[in-house]
Amino acid sequence: MVKQYGNKKLIGQKCINMRLKLVESVVIPTILFNSEGWTSYKKTEIETFEKIYAQILRNILELPQSTSYIGMLIEIKRWKIENQIEKRKLMLYHNIISSDEKRLIKKIILEQKKREYENTWYAEIIRILKKYSIDDKDITSFTKSQWKRMIKKKMDDKIVEENQKYIKNNAKCRMLNAINNQKWNYIEQMDIDDVIIIMKIRLNMIQVKCNFAKNNSGDNKCILCKNYDDTTEHLLKCSKLVQYNTNNNDLIEIVKKVNNANQLKDVIFYLNEATRKRKFVIS
Repeated sequence: MVKQYGNKKLIGQKCINMRLKLVESVVIPTILFNSEGWTSYKKTEIETFEKIYAQILRNILELPQSTSYIGMLIEIKRWKIENQIEKRKLMLYHNIISSDEKRLIKKIILEQKKREYENTWYAEIIRILKKYSIDDKDITSFTKSQWKRMIKKKMDDKIVEENQKYIKNNAKCRMLNAINNQKWNYIEQMDIDDVIIIMKIRLNMIQVKCNFAKNNSGDNKCILCKNYDDTTEHLLKCSKLVQYNTNNNDLIEIVKKVNNANQLKDVIFYLNEATRKRKFVIS
């Protein structure tokens, strides 16, 4: 459905951003409907939701099925499903605690808090607050928007920390940077085909031997120079392909920073020419 309404033939080449907005405004709210009211959930249930979300992202971004789920989230600056449910719960918690004392649900929550029951909705809130180091002592002094900004900042900090650890331990994500929470402009500015190529490079899903080592016979050397392992980085600086780097740019740094659309177009040109020479097809 998302790809149908986010089709480049209908809304133009810059449709990746539209697809992401459709997922955020239609798909995710449908999946998470009433999730803020769940008392608890099993690990397997969350894993199922994450798998669904991962499949949706791979489809709309037109990336290979083996693309890292966390890597995609880091690249498009989105949260896991579990994080989104936790935020919803904290927002509902603020709504309840800030409401009238006669409200039945508030009485129930305060009773759960007083008696310190386990396996309750309030116990789940306490777990989330501790996870993100959020202090709810003065929660009633926050307006809805103030509370929302505060918990988003706290959650962002924690998620960035976790994502940085993930990048450090996962070679496929070595070109990513979780610290910068600003959305990358290239996703909005460049045509869909170019966006997909840049994402594949940054997520190490481009067709070089080391990215798909399981499909090789054990020989991971570059098919052109025969001297170095055929990695994404080597592809961008192979001595047999320098003629295609017409502006003598540091293509690896350009891909890592992704802050200059014109330079990224140089990368696209280089890669297309290199692909033809290597007789590979970017899939």
